[in-house]
Amino acid sequence: MPGGDRRLSRRLDLAAGPGGVDPAWVAVGEQSAGGGLAAALVRRLHDESGRQPLAQRLFCPMLDDRTAARRDLDPFHGEDLARAYLAAARSWLRART
Repeated sequence: MPGGDRRLSRRLDLAAGPGGVDPAWVAVGEQSAGGGLAAALVRRLHDESGRQPLAQRLFCPMLDDRTAARRDLDPFHGEDLARAYLAAARSWLRART
């Protein structure tokens, strides 16, 4: 979601009004692409206001998407993995016929 960290930062600013949420008690976290958004939010908060959340939990965050374009790093298209997968599939099929 492009700009997601900007929207979250703005919502946090709005929620922090009188009687609202204390930003010092906010925790952020997510996994995969959401982890990347959570990390972007924390960085934006730091860069714009110096604020930081109470805690940050990132599980398998996608922080660098440059590797997604490199097929030589993609295990699902590697020739060795394909050969191993097909050999295992053939073995499994033979055992069931």
